[in-house]
Amino acid sequence: MKNYTAIITASLILTGITTYSLFKYDSCLKQHNNALSVNINQIIKRIETLEADKTMKQIIALRLENIALKKEIGNLKSELIRISPKALKPCSRQPRQDTKTEKKSAGNQGFLVKDGKPIH
Repeated sequence: MKNYTAIITASLILTGITTYSLFKYDSCLKQHNNALSVNINQIIKRIETLEADKTMKQIIALRLENIALKKEIGNLKSELIRISPKALKPCSRQPRQDTKTEKKSAGNQGFLVKDGKPIH
């Protein structure tokens, strides 16, 4: 009977130690999980910030290009004003002449003809 009590006591002590170790390991894993979650959230925020900066750089570049194009339009307008009106005279379009000579048939040309005489 003494052996049974010693065995039961030893198993209870080992069960207690195992349970304590499992709870300690679980709490340690939860702390690591929390730390990783915080790091992931910080990384996500940093990525969003970098993407916003990249977008802002693109917007700024487009605005600068827009300003340069507006200046170029102004320069072109002032250059057009300086050009004499003779150079801006519109071109007169002339009808295009075919190099082929058109052959006209000697038909009745829309008149009703009977026995070689037009009918009225």
